[in-house]
Parts: sequence; structure tokens; C-alpha cells
Amino acid sequence: MSRLASRDPAIVQLTARLSRSDLLWVANTAHGPGGHWHARVRAGEPDHDHLASPDAALGYLADHGVPVPPEPPDPIPLSELGIVRVMVSRLLVPDADPWTDAGRTLLASTSYAVDPATRIADTQPGWRGFCRDLLLPLLALVPLVPVEPLVPLVPDVPELFVMTVVTVFDVVTTAPSASVLVCVTT
Repeated sequence: MSRLASRDPAIVQLTARLSRSDLLWVANTAHGPGGHWHARVRAGEPDHDHLASPDAALGYLADHGVPVPPEPPDPIPLSELGIVRVMVSRLLVPDADPWTDAGRTLLASTSYAVDPATRIADTQPGWRGFCRDLLLPLLALVPLVPVEPLVPLVPDVPELFVMTVVTVFDVVTTAPSASVLVCVTT
């Protein structure tokens, strides 16, 4: 404690652009024939993957009210949606860390900005920003466990990252549910 105020890091409440529901619709892009609302399963219907093609991904997510960009995703964001889907599915695996190496790499590529209404979103346009915005509701479900070192400290090398701590709050209880060190390239 200083004479002015606590020296603990400040907690900032921000609202993500995407919801946990949006995240779970992405997670549900691979499913059996009964994976659709009001589905009438018929014998012999195969499992299917809505991330198998850009048009299928756009159609499925848009049809379920997810605020996706208007154009189909390119191959890279399509694979990033798959990374997010894998991390959510790992929530069902006992003692598994949902944060895969690919997911941590995706998180390291974020560039979040906060608007005057305290909404946080990635600054990248289109599907690249959308995929990174999905990481915030994932953090609301499961905190990130740091892997050391997050950013190597190399003497005599100009700083390549601006680092900030973002705390994600549970919108129902308003309690802090996760903190993450966000690295933004300068």
C-alpha cells in the first residue's frame, strides 16, 4: 500500500464483442445429425463439419445469429475457427488444459482495443478479428494458465511488445473470472 492507494494492479471491467453463446455455436460446428435445433435424425445420416468449407462456416454461424463478417472466411481464419473449436471441446476432457499451443499462438497474435463504451475487440478486420474476439468469451469460461516465459526478455533488443493485463468479468455475477496478459506488437 502506498500513501495514495493500493499498489495492486487495477481491475478494469470490459465487455467483449462476442458472447459465450457465439463461442459455443463455433464449438458446435462439428456434430452428428442430431446437432441441429429441432433436428429429425434419420438412420444413416453422417456426422458433418460446418468448417469443412468457407461457405458452410458462414452459413451455419450466420443462421444461428452469430455476428460474423458478411463474406466467407479465407483458409487461415477457417483453420483458426478450428483451433477455437478444439479448445472448447477440451473443456470436456478431465485435467486437460484447453489452451493448446495453437490457441496460445492465436492469443499472442491479438491486438485488442477498448472503445469509449468499454467494449473490447480485436483491431484486425473481418474474420481475423472475429477469431481473436472468440478468445475473450473462452477466457470467461476458463482462465489462461501462463506458460513461462510469455515474452522472452532479451537485452539490447528493442521492445517488440506492449503488454497489458485484461481482466474478463462474468456478466452474470460481475465477478472477475479471468486475467490474461495480452501482448500487442508495436
